[in-house]
Amino acid sequence: MTKEKSNLIKTLKDENLRAETHKYTQNLINNNKHRSLTVPNNNNIKNKIENNINKENKEDIKENNTDNEINDKEKKEIKENNEIKKKKKVKKKIKKKGEKVEPGQKYKLLTYKTLNDIRNEEADKEKENKIEDIKSSNTNNYSKDVESYMKAVKATVEYAKQHNYHYGDSHAIPPTTDGKISCDRLEAKALYDIGYTDQRQGGEVVSTLDSYLTSHGWSKSTNINDCKYGSIVLVKHAGTDGPPYHAFTVVSYNSSNNTMVTYDEGAEWRVHANQPFTSNYYNNSHIYGVYNMN
Repeated sequence: MTKEKSNLIKTLKDENLRAETHKYTQNLINNNKHRSLTVPNNNNIKNKIENNINKENKEDIKENNTDNEINDKEKKEIKENNEIKKKKKVKKKIKKKGEKVEPGQKYKLLTYKTLNDIRNEEADKEKENKIEDIKSSNTNNYSKDVESYMKAVKATVEYAKQHNYHYGDSHAIPPTTDGKISCDRLEAKALYDIGYTDQRQGGEVVSTLDSYLTSHGWSKSTNINDCKYGSIVLVKHAGTDGPPYHAFTVVSYNSSNNTMVTYDEGAEWRVHANQPFTSNYYNNSHIYGVYNMN
């Protein structure tokens, strides 16, 4: 109890004592019950006053405890309201950017990641899902139409020339879309365009075309006479067992004079030249494999 409150209580005691004495005396006079006045026992009045003061003190303590409980409750409510406002603010900010807030989304996560981070993650996930959808939709659904393949080869060659592509290894999917094309990437891109989308990053290459084609139902021969419209040919160095080092697509083959007409993107000058080419360079000793649709 503070000094100021102690002084106040003392003053109240004195004032109450005088008031009680005066009240008691006045009642005696009014009622004429006694001819002489007797001042009441001061101790009784004192005890009564102290009891009242103690009662008031208890009420003050109870009131203070109640105030503290109310303050704690108010603090808790304020904290909860701030959390709700914070969540609403994040939700509102996302909606302004056109993002969708899913039910039960963890707002705490959003406070540690920027909206760009979230959009990039969602875009990457969507891209992966699309690739998987394409692969699953094209499984065992490859085109067996030679004409479709040859049209895709011709379109790839013409597009590369018109758009000033350069000779080199593509690392893109679909193949060649990064502006690089080579002998094997020509076949990879044409195959991709007719449904063979389950290729390695950048497209199939000389060293993988053999296993890729045979695993997808193409027949393999090592006889140059099996070259025909739509054949994919892998060649090796003459007189060796391989491995293959070059690939091209056959338009026609004349066995009588060993003349072969081909689409071939095996050099920088070929990429910018008019195709197809005519040549009698290759013979049976160069053939690693002739691949045809069944």
